[in-house]
Amino acid sequence: MEFNYIGGIDYADKQKEILELLEYYVIKTYQSLNENEYTKSELSELKFMTNQFYKVHEAYYEPEKFKELFPEIDVAVNMRRDSQMLKSYWPKIRNTLFETVINNNLREGQFNYDSDIAIYQLRGADINCTSIKGFDLVKCNITGIVNECNLIVCEVDKARIINSKIVKGVDIKDSYLQGVTIEEGNTIENCFVENNYEVLNCAIKNSIVKFAGLGKFARLDEGTVFIDREEKLQQPSIGVEVEEIRDYHFIKSMKQTPDLGFQNQYIKKTYI
Repeated sequence: MEFNYIGGIDYADKQKEILELLEYYVIKTYQSLNENEYTKSELSELKFMTNQFYKVHEAYYEPEKFKELFPEIDVAVNMRRDSQMLKSYWPKIRNTLFETVINNNLREGQFNYDSDIAIYQLRGADINCTSIKGFDLVKCNITGIVNECNLIVCEVDKARIINSKIVKGVDIKDSYLQGVTIEEGNTIENCFVENNYEVLNCAIKNSIVKFAGLGKFARLDEGTVFIDREEKLQQPSIGVEVEEIRDYHFIKSMKQTPDLGFQNQYIKKTYI
């Protein structure tokens, strides 16, 4: 067993607090191991937890039970909601559906699986997500991490959007964007965009945009900073122009005096 203490700033100086916390853990662990009976409050809490567990367990295997447990979530396959269709596709969609409920706090909205293009779709949902990937998101309010999704008519606040496409009618505020393509008719405000030259074709306000391509309809206000890569200008190289092949005979013809060769031969009488 291991206890970890996250103490924040100057945690190393909080010796008294750390020792008190460790003492609490030791005592509570000792009590838990040696108590033979549960208190009424513990029994009540345990009963509540197990009841919820059994409900979720049943809902995982039966679509009808899921509807009873989460009546505000409308589940469909190819926009069909009949029982036979849901039962046929339930083993395929249930893992993704439960991950969206548990990890992304889905409690209300429309969940659809399009089998023709093998993609999941959410409409009219409030998503506070640890991570959602590979969805079409339509008319959703989104906070959290969005990866490889298509966004249409959404409100996004305090999110991280990665490798996604912003299609139409999306307002993004106070977020980080990386590798996104944003079409005309969308707005980003107070955002940091690091885009690897994916095209931004939207209105951009009070943001920092780094390494992005700007489309025809991109509009940057005065509060936006645009950062591009610095590239060295290429200087044209200047070579030697040669009009024809020139050999020794050509050079020899230009001399007005007799050709005496390289004059590197030693002739004794010449030097005496």
